[in-house]
Amino acid sequence: MTNRLPRHLCVALLSFVVLACSTGGDDARVRVHYSQGGQLPRELLTVTITDPVGSRTLSGPDIGASWSEGREFATATSGSLHLAFKFAGGSVVASEGAVDVPLRTDWSYDFTLSVDSLDPTRFCIGCMGHRAFPLDAAYRVSPRDSVWLVWGGNYIKNPVIY
Repeated sequence: MTNRLPRHLCVALLSFVVLACSTGGDDARVRVHYSQGGQLPRELLTVTITDPVGSRTLSGPDIGASWSEGREFATATSGSLHLAFKFAGGSVVASEGAVDVPLRTDWSYDFTLSVDSLDPTRFCIGCMGHRAFPLDAAYRVSPRDSVWLVWGGNYIKNPVIY
């Protein structure tokens, strides 16, 4: 005598496993933050996020003031994500720049913009990349001030806890 499940239960169980494995991990997301200093008010910031599905422009409340704030947006799960920012008031551009990162399934990116004279990743755990962009002299407090774009990411379903 064998201990086998009836065929209809095997088919039901297999269908459940396939369904469970094919959904829930197909998300990809992005969020943008600006650690506002006195030099560049949030009102000057515009961020454009472009992925294989489309493009969206963020400003104001769509850009968080800290890691826990700001709206999270769905992205494609493959291809490349292009994030471009611009701090501009009228015809004066204080700073602008862009980065490209690879998209992947079950992944959430967080991008943080800040103005600093030192590399802000010196205190960063889990950062994946960073870049400094020139800041117009009229907006600098220190001659070494730059706009820093720092990004990191984590799994959505089973995030790494730092």
